Amino acid sequence: MTEEHLRLQEARAQKLAWKKRGPYLSERQWGTVREDVKEYYFYLDSTPTHSYMKYLYQYPQAAYPYTDLVAANRQRSRHELEYELIDTGIFDEDRYLDIVVEYTKVAPDDILIQISVVNRGPDTAALHVLPTLWFRNTWSWYEDAPKPQLRKVGGDVCAIGASHAALGEYALSCASVDGRGGARPVLLFTDNETNAERIFGIPNRSPYVKDGIDSYVVHGKREAVNPAQVGTKAAAHYQINVDAGETAVIQLRLRNVEQAEANLEAGAGMNADSFALFDTQFAIRRAEADQFYHAITPDVDADVRNVLRQALAGMLQAVASSPSSTSPSCGAFWRACSTRMSFSACTAFARSCATTSIIRMPSR
Repeated sequence: MTEEHLRLQEARAQKLAWKKRGPYLSERQWGTVREDVKEYYFYLDSTPTHSYMKYLYQYPQAAYPYTDLVAANRQRSRHELEYELIDTGIFDEDRYLDIVVEYTKVAPDDILIQISVVNRGPDTAALHVLPTLWFRNTWSWYEDAPKPQLRKVGGDVCAIGASHAALGEYALSCASVDGRGGARPVLLFTDNETNAERIFGIPNRSPYVKDGIDSYVVHGKREAVNPAQVGTKAAAHYQINVDAGETAVIQLRLRNVEQAEANLEAGAGMNADSFALFDTQFAIRRAEADQFYHAITPDVDADVRNVLRQALAGMLQAVASSPSSTSPSCGAFWRACSTRMSFSACTAFARSCATTSIIRMPSR
């Protein structure tokens, strides 16, 4: 989860979840103007090294009211409050899903991903969840640029293999729902290429374009995904039903294949079962996150500490997803924590920030 790994991007589940309602798969948060996102999402936790991250997206079960939001806000003047998602009534009777996405690292190139879908409503809810792996399109920039590849790989575990000239070999392993013999995902492959025919009215370079997965899932166009199961964008298509008050759990593991094989040969703590260490590893990283935030805020109550913890989680996850988007001094520090600084050094610096104007803590 560092800047150089932006070429190989793993999409959080809330960015590709569809319920057979609405016109398309939502791959990005949506808003009516510029950065005014109308959806509800929260960065809940993160360590400076990104060894643990937690994110919440609150997803209404009814069709997303795009037209209603646009029309209502168009009619309001600059002196009126904006018409927000909650004003539409879409969350009435708690008819929404909490989608909690957690990341933890076993090693720098070995990331565990857990997606928990919690049904807060009174009835069973159907949901399509599509964790997605794609390569940033840099091969179209230069005539002879190498083109990476995603492909289905064999074995007992459903997995997507990823080959890149600079990054090496990775694999995204996808467990069945709840890891107990539940529904296995269907792997869908296309290319991360602009749909030039749709946008510009000119022929596409490839028959498989970046909205091909949307065409397959939403519009039933089977020809929109590559039957050879190769490409530069791929998704694991889970179809789940979650009873009222219940939780469905999806687990994935993204890791460097070469390093994993080397660790196995050396007996260095890498279990051959891709998902056997999930519970233990998440417990360890959550405890480390607790230790870090307690160390930098030793003299405040739990509520104040939690406010700071979630505020820093937003900063840290912004750095992880877009390292150049933060201020130079803040971004430089958190990138240093992510790559070079020890835990004790990060703790010491963050604790000093907590007593300065950078992160002013209230006195007690």
